[in-house]
Amino acid sequence: MDLSENITKAITEIQENVGPSVKFHTDIYNQSTFIDTSVRNVLKALIEGGIFVIFVLFFFLFNYRTTFISLLAIPLSLLVTIVTLKLLGYTINTMSLEVWQLQLVHW
Repeated sequence: MDLSENITKAITEIQENVGPSVKFHTDIYNQSTFIDTSVRNVLKALIEGGIFVIFVLFFFLFNYRTTFISLLAIPLSLLVTIVTLKLLGYTINTMSLEVWQLQLVHW
């Protein structure tokens, strides 16, 4: 997001120096809008998934305790995974890339 913003600023500065005869269209292929939309979609999916977990666990098991433990364990395990990756110098993208490479090895 920062890179896209910096590129837009640089193109704006170039536009001012070039003059009115040359036009740059930065809105045609702007990665920041794609990234922002992707992040919002992931957050929406996480919220919807959490709601479905509550419904499925409670309505099939009729047990508050099981529902509470699952709602606590899922985000906690995700948080521990992200913190561990951060401490090791990895990102989520690196993790998914390594899994993809392992799948290619099996082919």
